[in-house]
Order: sequence, then structure tokens, then C-alpha cells
Amino acid sequence: HPFSPLRVKALQHFHDSEFIDVNGISKDQLETNVQSLMGIMEPSYLEGKTEVAEAMRRMLFAGAIAVADASGGISEKEVEVFKEFFGKFALNDNLNLEKIKNTMADRAKDVNKLASRSQCAQIIRDLVLISKADKNVSNKEKKVLIKAAGLLGVSNETVEQALGFDVELD
Repeated sequence: HPFSPLRVKALQHFHDSEFIDVNGISKDQLETNVQSLMGIMEPSYLEGKTEVAEAMRRMLFAGAIAVADASGGISEKEVEVFKEFFGKFALNDNLNLEKIKNTMADRAKDVNKLASRSQCAQIIRDLVLISKADKNVSNKEKKVLIKAAGLLGVSNETVEQALGFDVELD
């Protein structure tokens, strides 16, 4: 089966975790690693038609606006990454950015009702892509990421780990 190597790799991550070895990787890191692998087998929430996927996209949209606008406006590079997620017409001058940013808590509640912790961590990893668009994550952007993580029940460790990886969109 084409996904068997991914499952074996997930088992290897478990073997390297604190559940097997006291000095192993944390539960949060294990979940992040396994979700990254298993996400390959599942359709992306960006294209999904489920209620969960819709809630996740709505949270990503508000979070992306908040992260991108955190440091004095949305840069051209942030706009480019935003368009890769949502399409070229999603970000326009008619949007009320402040109103959208203020919906993050409500949108996070919807996600928390429907999504798993690993799906919430995926939203944070995608928000990190927005923050890294211009190659410099400001302290203000990092605060927004930490706020979004808190709203989604994702650890600050997950934010730090995501910020440490060089990630590119497919």
C-alpha cells in the first residue's frame, strides 16, 4: 500500500516519544510530526467540503489577516502567500480588516467544537507560513500566532517549532 511507509514513520515518531523514552519528544511534538505525515493521506482542509474544513478555513482566513496586518499593514509578499491559500480575489480593499480580526475568537470556538488538536496545529503551521512570507517574523506577528494557538488549544511549543522550520507551499 502506498501509505504504509508513512504509517511506519508515524510509528517511529511514537517510538521516539516520551511515551516510550523519558527523554523522548514531547506529546505535542509527536502529534505535530504525525499530523504532518498523515496529512499527506487526507485531502487538504483548504479544498475540503466538510463542516470541519469550512470552520478551519474561516479561522485560517481571520488568523492570516491578523498575522499579516500585525506589523503595520499587509506586505506584498504576505499578499502573495495569502492568494496561494485563498485565491487571487480573496483579499481586496472592501474587506474590513479590523472586523475580520475581531472574529478570531468566535471562529476558533467553531474549530474547537469540530476539529482535532492536530487539525488545529495545522492551522497554526499555515499561519506561520503567512508570518514567514517576508522572511522576517516580527514580535507582533509572533504574539498573534501565540494568541491564535491559545484560542485553538495549541501549545506555544508548536508555534516555536513551526517558526523554526523552513516551509514552502506546494
